[in-house]
Amino acid sequence: MQKRWEIKRCDLKTQGELSSSINISPIISHLLINRGLKFRQEAYEFLRCDLGSLTDPFLFKDMEAAIARIKQAISKNEMIMVYADYDCDGITGCAILMRALKGLGAQPIHYIPDRLQEGYGLNRTGIEKAHRQSVSLLISVDCGISDHDEIDYARRLGIDVIVIDHHRPIAKLPGALAVIDPKRDDSTYPYKDLAGVGLAFRLVQALTGDDRWEDLGLVALGTVADIVPMSGENRILTKHGLMQLERTGSVGLKAMMDKAGLAGKSITTQNIGYILAPRINAVGRLGNACDALRLLLTTSEEEANSLAQILDRANCERRGIEGRILKEVLNKVEREVNFKIHKVIVLWDENWHSGVIGIVASKVAEMYYRPTIIVSIREGKGKGSGRSIENFHLFDALRSCEQFLEEYGGHKHAVGFTIDIANAVIFRQMINTVASEVIGPEDLIPKVDIDMEIPLSNLSHELIEEIELLGPFGSENPQPIFLSRNLSLKSDPVCVGKDSLKMWVTDQRITCEAVLYNSRDLLPSGLKEGKLHLAYSPSIYHWQGESLIRLKVKDIKVG
Repeated sequence: MQKRWEIKRCDLKTQGELSSSINISPIISHLLINRGLKFRQEAYEFLRCDLGSLTDPFLFKDMEAAIARIKQAISKNEMIMVYADYDCDGITGCAILMRALKGLGAQPIHYIPDRLQEGYGLNRTGIEKAHRQSVSLLISVDCGISDHDEIDYARRLGIDVIVIDHHRPIAKLPGALAVIDPKRDDSTYPYKDLAGVGLAFRLVQALTGDDRWEDLGLVALGTVADIVPMSGENRILTKHGLMQLERTGSVGLKAMMDKAGLAGKSITTQNIGYILAPRINAVGRLGNACDALRLLLTTSEEEANSLAQILDRANCERRGIEGRILKEVLNKVEREVNFKIHKVIVLWDENWHSGVIGIVASKVAEMYYRPTIIVSIREGKGKGSGRSIENFHLFDALRSCEQFLEEYGGHKHAVGFTIDIANAVIFRQMINTVASEVIGPEDLIPKVDIDMEIPLSNLSHELIEEIELLGPFGSENPQPIFLSRNLSLKSDPVCVGKDSLKMWVTDQRITCEAVLYNSRDLLPSGLKEGKLHLAYSPSIYHWQGESLIRLKVKDIKVG
């Protein structure tokens, strides 16, 4: 697929001033300016990435009320339920809160809804279980902000509710005793993008009066898994959390990392996103996520090893189901989607597992570079999951079609909803009408944002190590991409892994290994004869005692 390249520019005077003021290379100052960090102090704080710069958690609206109520419940031996979402963000947040409450003398219980039977958010089944077990305080983690009726029901049963959620309220706030959400309209907390686990962590800090740095590994795990912006406090928590994961005392995390082949290795955001988080999410996608929570809370090595095995098997099963559905979806795309009419791909089927359709939607959106919505049908009701492209706000599009939906939620790039399948056809027509008004032809061409153009020979181990100071990388803080022109192919591309290619390129001064991950179709014609222009991210890898430079290729052009 053709991609358009956009090279970012920065003012040379500003670049020079920033370089000299904090003693960094011009390349690093250029990268900082590309990320909106033009001034000395903000660039210095970004590079320092200090835990001491976290905001006082009591700046959250309702934090004082939440802490007072939790302390009252603990002092009076009230029963507390932690009600968490079934994804990695919710489960890690639940684990942090459960451990803290137990450490303060409480005996909390937890509730994680079954994704397939109960769906997302608070529901009456869970609330009624809380009532039967004499719960008087329910704390939601990574859900609750839209559950007005359920919270009102809990209140009628005599249960106070504290909501910890990072999703944007659709309308008014629910009638909970306290709502900890930085996206509420009256929020005074300066950083708005914490994940659910980050909010749970900040509440626990406020509750205990301790730093709780031992919980940072779980914070990193849930934050990276939820693909929230890797900026501000998320980046600080994740950077220190990655280091905490490497030395974790949790037997559950150790068992999971050992099973995944990560024991003794440096943990990166890629390790979390592609190896660890899918294991935690898998049990929730296929049914109930309680085994993942048990893994994070256990102190028994025997139980940890058993649970790590269960998560590993669930992840293998999830991959198999996902692969089958993806194949069926691609066949439907070829048969049913008219790209001249459909700027949004909307497909549904009764044989698609609702637990994995979000992953499938993400892959299809990437392959065709169009917003994609996949719907799983069961007994006339559809559960939909959507993923978007850069210039299309999918949540706003759902809001424009809400008369055809029963429930919906999400954000710019990912959404979920339920729908009566009788409305599926008109919903597809409506959302494509909305899309046709805002998506232009250029929006359907994937873009490679290039930080700067440099000669290949400018790469060095020292520069790449300096680039790593900008990490951890993720949404809104992507790994830097460079452009080097007029390279030659030093060796023919060879297949590595399932769908990747490796080759060697040179500018006649240095030669580097270049790898195209999962992108065999990225190779243009005339590769051997012409000059290559490469967009790539550089890294260092170790082989037989040597440290070598590797280029992760984002795109290639020949000219």
